[in-house]
Amino acid sequence: MNKIVISHYNECDHIRTYFVTWQTQLATIPLFAPARIIFNNHMIEFESYISKQSVNLRPLASEKKIYKKIMANCINKYIDRGFSQATMLELFTIATSLDFPITYVAQAADKLSVTRAKEFRNILNDNKGDLDEITEDIIDEIDEKIHNFNTVLTLPTAKIKDRKAEGTEKIPPVILKLKADRKVFKKMINSYLPELNASWKDAAKIGEPTGVRRLSMSIKVIDSIGIMPLKGVKTTAVSTTETLVNKTTKRGSARLYSLPNALWDITVEYPGYTSQTILNVATILDKVVRLVVKLVKIVPPPVEPNPPLPNT
Repeated sequence: MNKIVISHYNECDHIRTYFVTWQTQLATIPLFAPARIIFNNHMIEFESYISKQSVNLRPLASEKKIYKKIMANCINKYIDRGFSQATMLELFTIATSLDFPITYVAQAADKLSVTRAKEFRNILNDNKGDLDEITEDIIDEIDEKIHNFNTVLTLPTAKIKDRKAEGTEKIPPVILKLKADRKVFKKMINSYLPELNASWKDAAKIGEPTGVRRLSMSIKVIDSIGIMPLKGVKTTAVSTTETLVNKTTKRGSARLYSLPNALWDITVEYPGYTSQTILNVATILDKVVRLVVKLVKIVPPPVEPNPPLPNT
């Protein structure tokens, strides 16, 4: 999967989130509902294309995120279906076991997200006798999505230059369909709900690792005495759901893009210097957090001269 495919998928995934956020307002637009069905069908086609990609090469880091999103979206779709039917049938024990936020799988740490996905899969499978909306084909589809993410998760991550050597595959034609879908939604919103134009613009333009990426955090690392930037410093940013490792450039800076709003613990490590950890750094939408970290060089204790030999 190349960087353009990854960027387009992330853009479209942001749009799906946008539809959930503004569903009440968007429902008032004529033809929005059928246009959304067409868009969802194109996304299913896109995900099918991605699922068929070979995973015998080392995946890009952002590629792993896509397989995780596909798995989470699949789980959310069917637990919503199972929850709705269980509630209508007054099977409240089953409904309660499926009543979780859409972020429960998607924003969990990678291995935990697989565990949670399997738990929901088993609940649906164990109760498909009572829930005729859940079929064997659906369980097979969930198993496929879990397997694909789990397979990619166990592979080492490729560097961009490694993947370039393999060449790039063709861009799937479905991307052109999705571009047309986005244009339709843009015109709908502009015509019926112009007050949502700004929020739509933000939702439809964010992609990774190409396209527009928003800088969320900038970390500058310098020597505490010489105020000299330090190159190659390891920076580790940890939240409740993610761990991001980076290294500073020759200018001593490390940048983190498109971070979710969270509290982050930032650890800075460099050989020959005392490491530092800054706790609970908050990221805020549309704001750039800028940190300057001064590392103190470790000075070895002075070597004492050998004592004089005693007179004999």
